[in-house]
Amino acid sequence: MVGLYMGVARRTISADPERARLALRTGEDTVRQAMTEMRHLLEVLRTDGEPKS
Repeated sequence: MVGLYMGVARRTISADPERARLALRTGEDTVRQAMTEMRHLLEVLRTDGEPKS
């Protein structure tokens, strides 16, 4: 998905800079959300089945 946004930005940056900026912002937001979800998943996996302290 992020690759798609980066491709749009690359292809439109000279003809439509605002569209390119929007694609880059959307890509950034997508990466941030994916990283947040990955951290949460890792936290769940690390603590699953372990006794609580």
